[in-house]
Amino acid sequence: MRIFIFVTLAFLVSSCSQSKLADIIDNTSAMEIQFTDSSGTITGIYKSNFSGEINMLNKYFTGEQVPQNKCGYDGKIILKGKDTTQVFFSLKNKCQHISFTSNGSVFSEDISLEGISYLKKLRFKVSDIVPVPSQKTSNGTLNSAK
Repeated sequence: MRIFIFVTLAFLVSSCSQSKLADIIDNTSAMEIQFTDSSGTITGIYKSNFSGEINMLNKYFTGEQVPQNKCGYDGKIILKGKDTTQVFFSLKNKCQHISFTSNGSVFSEDISLEGISYLKKLRFKVSDIVPVPSQKTSNGTLNSAK
């Protein structure tokens, strides 16, 4: 009986510290990280389908629930697998967290210092995207130039 209680307690403690996203990340085949400015304009995009890099996200999201702050987001991570999940993130001081919806519920979790560092370095690397100008087509509709 003691062993059962110990095993159950160990399971509960370990499951509490795992991000709600762990199963989603484990079944993700590609990710896209979009960085935005304060107006919501995309300033950089990073894409990866390298499973080792995608699985590192499990280290970056602590699973620790935090209040859902109302300080805006610096971008989103789009996890593509069986389903697509959007994870919004904030890197602002005293507001560093992620927010996502799973099974109809909204979750807000802490980001590890390593995760904050990863996203900040990545933002710096991809922040030189120039907005693509729009042009009119012959039928008068707008198309994005390629």
